[in-house]
Amino acid sequence: MTKHENPPDKDKHGEFSIFVAGDDLDFRPVTLSDRHVEVDQILRKGGYNPTLDHRLVELTFPGTKSWDDDETIDLKTSEPRHFLIGKSDRLFAFAIDDIIYETPFEEMGERQLRRMAIIGDDKILVLSSEDKPEQDLGPDDVASFAGHKVERLFSRDATVTVYLDEEGARELPRGTYMFKKIFALLGITAGFALTYVNAAGKLISFKDADSVDLFDGIKFFSHAAGGGAS
Repeated sequence: MTKHENPPDKDKHGEFSIFVAGDDLDFRPVTLSDRHVEVDQILRKGGYNPTLDHRLVELTFPGTKSWDDDETIDLKTSEPRHFLIGKSDRLFAFAIDDIIYETPFEEMGERQLRRMAIIGDDKILVLSSEDKPEQDLGPDDVASFAGHKVERLFSRDATVTVYLDEEGARELPRGTYMFKKIFALLGITAGFALTYVNAAGKLISFKDADSVDLFDGIKFFSHAAGGGAS
């Protein structure tokens, strides 16, 4: 009887594609020939040398998983694997909407944070610090994680619902606006004055040099200059 060799295990060898990126989160594909690989194999294949100077963090959507240099990763999964690689001897922690993330980067831009947490364009990211006022992050803003135990961010709607006189609700971009900008956004014509009810429920006269921080449900009243609210 002829003895046959055991057939090769197709699950162990082949082409296993992953995606890697630096702090720009511009992912590029990397293909490995083994299903089970060590972290330093991924780093070498991606061109990150010396491997001991780099950290590997996987995006798990949501959240992250950090990998140590001597760990082995099973690449056979149904979903594409995405890895961040940074030149760092430590990891930095932050939270977005109460989900903890780790990153090998001391700072990250707003665009990159959105991609990590899958935040759509209908939301804005807000940086929340104990010792500073909340800060809405714009596309060019950067969040720094060095020196913080856990930096916290959250997402909220990019628009707010506002009311003008007896008209129905309308949506405006969230933000702080000067007098002339609010008149333009609300479509109020020249010769009219404006008042609004603030978050404390107080009626405020809106003057030329003033600004207003829009919040959800804010009510505006227009009236002829010199007259009362309609």
